Amino acid sequence: MGIIYFAGSLMFGLVRSGGIGRQIVFGIFFGLLFDLTKDLFVASFLTYQWPILIAYLIPILCLITAGWVGYRRI
Repeated sequence: MGIIYFAGSLMFGLVRSGGIGRQIVFGIFFGLLFDLTKDLFVASFLTYQWPILIAYLIPILCLITAGWVGYRRI
């Protein structure tokens, strides 16, 4: 849900300032960045034996926060 919320804020914020190619590149970039961050958090939390649920929630909460900031700017 977090990545959809963030993508919506990018979509509505970038409609006036760029073309469809720019939106596709941003979407792919942020999707890969989200996946990489999630994997790094999970690996780190498994290494230090911390609760794995927090490792999954941190990137999602970051995306929800970024989406909220993006919607406030619209």
